[in-house]
Amino acid sequence: MVFHMKEGYLQLKIAELNDKCKEIERLLSLEHANLSRIQEKVGEYKEVIKKFQHLDEFKQQSLRDIQQENDVLITKHIDSAYKQLHKKLQELVESDVNKINKTLAFLQERKKLMGYQNNALEQQQKNITFLREHNELLMMKLVNRQVLSGQDVAEMERRAQKKAEKKE
Repeated sequence: MVFHMKEGYLQLKIAELNDKCKEIERLLSLEHANLSRIQEKVGEYKEVIKKFQHLDEFKQQSLRDIQQENDVLITKHIDSAYKQLHKKLQELVESDVNKINKTLAFLQERKKLMGYQNNALEQQQKNITFLREHNELLMMKLVNRQVLSGQDVAEMERRAQKKAEKKE
């Protein structure tokens, strides 16, 4: 009887243990299903992560390509602007040089003309000096020969002075 009791108790305990094992198996199977789902999600995420990595690499390569293209375009634009500026400056300098050359030619012509005028003025000054000296000598001779008096000569000089002042 004791054995029978022990046997019933053991059977009961075995049945409880069996139920607990089934419960653990059921929980393990649920956890296994959850783990499988998680692994599937991780697998999906791996593909997404790979796609993001490829996208990031594409973005980086695109940025490098755009930067290179921008550098080339900027260099071309700078060269073009430099050439245009150089051309404009060259045109301005040539224009200024032409104006300076024309002005220089004009000034040289004026200098030449002024030289001629100066020579003519000097010649006229010499003629005037000669005529004055000649006039004085002539007046002295006329006074010495008593054709004119000193008073007549003074009167003639005064009249000549007045006429000269009117003409100026």
